[in-house]
Amino acid sequence: MKKLGRPPKPDGPSDLLIEVGEKGLLFRDRKVKNGGGFLKLAFLPYSSLELVWYEKKCDPLTKTKIQLEETFMQARRGKRYPITCGQTVVLGEGE
Repeated sequence: MKKLGRPPKPDGPSDLLIEVGEKGLLFRDRKVKNGGGFLKLAFLPYSSLELVWYEKKCDPLTKTKIQLEETFMQARRGKRYPITCGQTVVLGEGE
């Protein structure tokens, strides 16, 4: 059986910032400042594992990276995912 790993990282620095939060993953664009922080692109709640898009106009490559991360997380549904030191959530378990 083929082991599912994270999507490959691109060469060089990425413009995509992924924040691991208490409720899910927040995807931001490092190229765009918005209200003192980076622009929010999408949110992936651990409970549903379904992306919520904040920005409809998103660079195609960045959008693909976010969708690959969604696919990776969905493949881990039912498994524990670390969110802080010592704290985990079960992916796909609704609130």
